[in-house]
Amino acid sequence: MDQRAARCLDHTHAARLQHILEQQGYRVTSAANGRVALDAARANKPALIISDVVMPEMGGREFGQSLARIEPNLPVLFMSGYTGEDVVQRGLLDPDAPFQQKPFTPASLGTKIRAMLDQQDQMITYQDAVLEVAGVPVLYVPWFAHPDPNSERRSGLMTPDLGLSSKIGPF
Repeated sequence: MDQRAARCLDHTHAARLQHILEQQGYRVTSAANGRVALDAARANKPALIISDVVMPEMGGREFGQSLARIEPNLPVLFMSGYTGEDVVQRGLLDPDAPFQQKPFTPASLGTKIRAMLDQQDQMITYQDAVLEVAGVPVLYVPWFAHPDPNSERRSGLMTPDLGLSSKIGPF
């Protein structure tokens, strides 16, 4: 998986987040603040941006609005140590904005990012899928995808997507 994710976060969590994303196969571009992230988004064309809600120079809401003017279809996942409800009540974020509360686990973050990218691609993908019958694993598939049932009519023919995993090697 060679998806690109750009992020702009405070430096205390930046290294941990970058490590998590790289372990999950994402290529990461860092930005010190929202203004630098806007320039990076123009130059790098990321698949997704992860942004803190509270940042120096430009808050998350202002960043999201500015980004929407230059890249209207680019998904943004906002993060904060505040709860989602608190962020909305303070007027820091719109109620329908994608949000991940800190702290988070690598798995929960990966699930959230994958869901956002799948929605954009209108495909649902699975990695390391296991089919179980009565709790007993009977089939393992390293990668599987199908069209999102909520998308417009899509082909039933699924073309394979090649990749490389640190866990299983090439697939």
